[in-house]
Amino acid sequence: MNKPKIAFIDPGSFGLAYDCCFLNAIVEEVNVDFFYSRTKYSFEQINNIHSDISCYEYSISGSVVSRIYGVLNYFHLLYKLFKTRHKYKYIHFNWSLIPYFDSIVLPILFSNKLIYSLHNIVPHENRPSSIIHEHSLSKKSVKLILLSEYAFNASESLNKNRFLLQHGLTLEAKAPSPKLPTECIFIGSIKPYKGIDGFINLAEIRKGKESFHIFGKWEKSLVKEKKLAEYNCHIKDIYLDDESFSKVFSSDKSLFVLPYLNISQSGILFNIIAGCQPFIASDRGDFSLFAKKIGYPQILFDPHNLNDMERALDFCLENHIAIKESILQERHSYLWKYDKSLLKKLYYE
Repeated sequence: MNKPKIAFIDPGSFGLAYDCCFLNAIVEEVNVDFFYSRTKYSFEQINNIHSDISCYEYSISGSVVSRIYGVLNYFHLLYKLFKTRHKYKYIHFNWSLIPYFDSIVLPILFSNKLIYSLHNIVPHENRPSSIIHEHSLSKKSVKLILLSEYAFNASESLNKNRFLLQHGLTLEAKAPSPKLPTECIFIGSIKPYKGIDGFINLAEIRKGKESFHIFGKWEKSLVKEKKLAEYNCHIKDIYLDDESFSKVFSSDKSLFVLPYLNISQSGILFNIIAGCQPFIASDRGDFSLFAKKIGYPQILFDPHNLNDMERALDFCLENHIAIKESILQERHSYLWKYDKSLLKKLYYE
């Protein structure tokens, strides 16, 4: 049986590390044309792409061009895909660049060829009363891909023809360390939905015990929170390059704190798994599912309850070796290996 040809699109290069790992995992089963944007961040990941994958680069990301030029270049990409759509069995959008526009236009342009990967069941900064355009796109796609067990279980109403292709590890796997963690870490872009207030308050009541570190670029609206954080936290207000990012997750001093107010899936969790790092997290989404899967629901907390957060931290410190070992035992589930029959059902039928 001849391998089908697909187009795989990450218009803003929102996750090049994921793109490359995923495509390398499926390239034996499908022929791939990969469409992506040049980007200022983690662009070196493109060097890891399999040589059998044809790559087409555009300038769409806001990190390299203005918004208007990015949108115009995106329209040019869509035009090219539409003109050549007959070449492809499926046209797979890994992200939506402009959710409202995409939810209307992509199903019209690509109809029964359209596959969409929904990375977040609930967009991170979504307001409860607002329309989720990614859900509309999910419903209109001929096939829908989810990247975690939690997302798959929560998405039945969106599309009956859905597939679970588990997000794998994009950092190098590391053996667990027996050393007691001494540094509490908050890492990633600093935004309100991630519950940075809780981390800052935890640092205040743990003064003189662990040190607290915040790595990532702060959203401009969080001026007051950043000033408060400066009293008890070490702050690195920059976008971390891949090497610096990886180094944080390989440290034997780290314990990660994830006080997110709203989350379905987080890439930070997969990096924690790769590094076999101890963590505590809000009882939300994938955090909750994974903590229970490894047998430690005690590391979950209510992000609005500081006492509960400190309880989870104390438990994690007391049981850090066992927690690390449990993460190690579960890591095999995140190795970018997909059942061939599932891939054939997704891309051949």
